[in-house]
Amino acid sequence: MECKKEVTLPAIFAALACSRRIQSDWGHLLENFVFSELRRSYDIIEYYRTEGGQEVDFLVTDRQGRRSLFQVTADLQDPATRKRELKALNDAMQECRLRKGAVITLNEEERLETESGQIHILPAW
Repeated sequence: MECKKEVTLPAIFAALACSRRIQSDWGHLLENFVFSELRRSYDIIEYYRTEGGQEVDFLVTDRQGRRSLFQVTADLQDPATRKRELKALNDAMQECRLRKGAVITLNEEERLETESGQIHILPAW
């Protein structure tokens, strides 16, 4: 009989908290967490590449055919990161003709009005 141990996301977060590579791992871990949560609600999960070559982490489609865009980053504190992530999402919203998009972070919250519509910056929790 094989014994399997299920590792939950909180356990992974706790293990990473002791890691020396916290900064580089948080973004990847958060992206995996968001993907797992999106799988529960959406039938189609893809990434999106803008005409300018920028990537948005998730373009999701529900059963009714409604699409949403999600960008995932640990934080937006670095001005270069903020500019890159928001530009990619804004461009994708424009190309996909969507009026809303979201950036999922570890703990930031903000609402922005852009030329393409509203961007919600939300904490993952």
